[in-house]
Amino acid sequence: MTCGRLLLQPSQRRRFVRELHIRRAQNSLIAKQYNPEGAKLIVYIVDGADWITGKERISGGLLSIASMFEEAKKLPELASYQFIMVTLNSIPLILRHTQFENNITVFRLSQVFSYFNNLQHLIINVPELLVPALPAELGAGPRRRLEKIKNFHINILNQNILIMPGPESVDALKHIAKNVTMTTAHVRYCTEALSRQYKVSMHNLSVFGSPERYRRCAYAEKENLMIASPDQQPMSATILEGVQARLPSLRIQVIKNLTYGDYKATIERAKWAITFGEGLDFYFIETVFSGGISFAVYNDDFFPKEFTELPAVFSTYEHMCRELPAMIEHLDNPINFNECQKAQFNLCRKHYQYDRYLRNLSAFYRGDYDVKFHGGS
Repeated sequence: MTCGRLLLQPSQRRRFVRELHIRRAQNSLIAKQYNPEGAKLIVYIVDGADWITGKERISGGLLSIASMFEEAKKLPELASYQFIMVTLNSIPLILRHTQFENNITVFRLSQVFSYFNNLQHLIINVPELLVPALPAELGAGPRRRLEKIKNFHINILNQNILIMPGPESVDALKHIAKNVTMTTAHVRYCTEALSRQYKVSMHNLSVFGSPERYRRCAYAEKENLMIASPDQQPMSATILEGVQARLPSLRIQVIKNLTYGDYKATIERAKWAITFGEGLDFYFIETVFSGGISFAVYNDDFFPKEFTELPAVFSTYEHMCRELPAMIEHLDNPINFNECQKAQFNLCRKHYQYDRYLRNLSAFYRGDYDVKFHGGS
């Protein structure tokens, strides 16, 4: 069947050739970058390339994982560990992420078990979307290796509670590793209730976004530009059409096909941002830290309650649809804009601090979790 697909489908032939080169490079680079006799290893799993195009898929989740990877390497308590980023074996391979600045080589999960032959401490961090696929990746061969590892720990990177798989997927990991934990990107769902539901200890990491990473541009530097997230939401088109009808001179740009550097340059120029995703996401936070005003719909899954006090956070999409055009008109002057922007900036700065993010990361690797599960239901 595989041979047939290669003969009939050009995309499969291109992938086969592309991955031949990637595998060769990975096999060569792992020997240059890692000590096979190292006893301690921390693994970060990321999603692979697009099946058809072979290009990477950039997302806030990927940027967060790359940040965790880089910042954890700097922690003094992890100085004896090696760090490696990998994709699952069953998905299209990538060698490097090219859409944002980094110096991380991406390997294959199988290389962890074929290359490192003296592991005694192994931590695998897996994003929530890939949790259901991980047990099959850790088949008979890897499991024989895992049985010889003294301390094996799987941590689930729960970056979006709405796409976190059910407890049965986590239970499957517990058959492989005695120590299974969960970290969260939002404090809102790092709770005892979720800990009991999944029967794991939990810890909030937050995300890497904080004011010092951005250039906060003043109102006078901004263009008459609104950026919009590309998330699929039933009312998004209606809302954007309503804004455009009321404000025909406003340029609206849906964010897609940009490198992260180009995206950051765009939000520096934009006065406004509207997110149709989880609300408290990078479109919201990064625009605020870049001096713009962000609009979103409040939800209990992601937002701390304090965000309901912001005028640009709406109760429903219907509310946003009715009020947003007039609100933009009202805010589009230096006095009103600066007052709203300052309120958003101060609240985001309160919840997103680089030093706190590092402390959270350090506490996790020390085993000092926010919510400890002690058994029971």
